[in-house]
Amino acid sequence: MFKKILIANRGNIAVNIIRACREIGIDTVTVFSDVDKESIHVRYADKAYFLGKAKYQEDYTRKDRILQIAQEEKVDAIHPGFGFLAQSREFMSECKELGITVIGEEPDKLIEFMDKVRTKEIAKELKIPVVEGKVIESLEDLDSMKPPFLIKPIFGFAGRGMHYVENNSEKEKIYKMALKEAEFIYGDKSIYAEEYIKKAYLIEVCVVGNGKDYKCLPTIDSSLRRKFQKIISECPAEYIDLKIRKKIMDYAKKLAKKLEISNMGTFEFLVDGKKIYFLEFNSRLPVSYTVLEMLTGFNLIKEQINISAGNKMQVEEIALDKIKGNAFECRIHSEDYFNRFKPSTGVIENLIIPGGKDVRVEFDYFNGDEVSSYYDSQVARILVKALHRNEMINKIRWVLEGTKISGIPSTLPFIYNVVNTKLFESGKIVSDFITHIMRERRFKKVREKGYVA
Repeated sequence: MFKKILIANRGNIAVNIIRACREIGIDTVTVFSDVDKESIHVRYADKAYFLGKAKYQEDYTRKDRILQIAQEEKVDAIHPGFGFLAQSREFMSECKELGITVIGEEPDKLIEFMDKVRTKEIAKELKIPVVEGKVIESLEDLDSMKPPFLIKPIFGFAGRGMHYVENNSEKEKIYKMALKEAEFIYGDKSIYAEEYIKKAYLIEVCVVGNGKDYKCLPTIDSSLRRKFQKIISECPAEYIDLKIRKKIMDYAKKLAKKLEISNMGTFEFLVDGKKIYFLEFNSRLPVSYTVLEMLTGFNLIKEQINISAGNKMQVEEIALDKIKGNAFECRIHSEDYFNRFKPSTGVIENLIIPGGKDVRVEFDYFNGDEVSSYYDSQVARILVKALHRNEMINKIRWVLEGTKISGIPSTLPFIYNVVNTKLFESGKIVSDFITHIMRERRFKKVREKGYVA
């Protein structure tokens, strides 16, 4: 097992990696930018090193500085979390040359896994239905795409650089913007266009593998998103027909075997009625990993470390009819719900989230901490678990009723309103929910009456 790991990330994910390492008995080194010098992950790590200003290629994407620290500290491995360098083939290759293990997928496989177009081709070869799209090399290539559709970076991840095209009049402007963002964020301006399915569930399946054996974990519904970022997640998606969920998991395992994943990956699917479409694959810890942990009791970060150290997999696959309980996760962000989700900054004066049996709270900030505009605006994650879904709903409502955030506007009222809708109760929140309520008239209704649907 590793003796020392460097965490090349920040916030909640960095804290959870540090916690997992401590439980195993591994020393931790972390890094921080100027605005994060008082952050939780800096306080929790055994050692912390300054990277630079909160600026692209000067902070958590500054490969040279991170590798310098790793060598100085003689770390055995680096855990990149998700985002930043988590899917950087160049970074992982440099680590390999230095004899440093990266917790995650092998760098040689990463370039293939990151190619969204190639993974869809592989899915087609396996007779798995996909969301149709095409590579875009010129503006004219978009002529055959009927709005609404999406433009995405071929090597993108975490929803960054994705754009929604609602009508042909905005096509040229969005095309140019997508090219610039793809090159700036990923260093590659390759893009593709993809059909947009309006009313679909976004279902994720995490598969743990070691190149020989593969374990499928329960389905996660992450349909409620804003700007392609997940807001709430539920596990399992029990309101979706059991046969459909089984087929999704079969598809995910079939893809995992074909790709020969050697750590952990997330397969995303869209479900429209009885139709299933493979959307994409991300070769990293799923963003919604905590809701999986809440339901199953597995520690997925420990499992990542365990597999990367060459040890036997610990997680076990749970048969669909043997899954016990329901878990829910919501992410509270520093955005002004009553001002069209305008980003908010400032000092958190008071942050209170009630705990209890089967309630898990993950803080990104404490009282007195300042929320800046430089990074992800997540303030906290709240998770609950119950034996039955109706109990789970009542529990998250109770926790949110007792949650207080002062000093900055937040999305707390929005999340509370969502979990009190009939759509949520019946498991019918699909991908266009946010678009629906963001219409001006609907938004005024929210403000005046305090509900969303």
